[in-house]
Amino acid sequence: LNYLPDPLARSLSGLKTLDLQQCGLVSLPECEWDMPHLRRLNLSHNRLKTFLPAGALRGLPNLEMLTMSNNDIYEIDIPR
Repeated sequence: LNYLPDPLARSLSGLKTLDLQQCGLVSLPECEWDMPHLRRLNLSHNRLKTFLPAGALRGLPNLEMLTMSNNDIYEIDIPR
């Protein structure tokens, strides 16, 4: 798994926890994610080079814990 397919990010609206650590992810969907109940997202130990896209953040209104350690991210630009 090198990427999370767009349809998957839009169709898991009931999830509360999503653990994608050590999946070899190099990118995340740019679309608006539809996961209003998601509280915990673990993206650690992948090969991501950028922070979550703005569309992802808008679709995660109840996110409490985000883990992105051990990736290749060197800059975080948080949209306002």
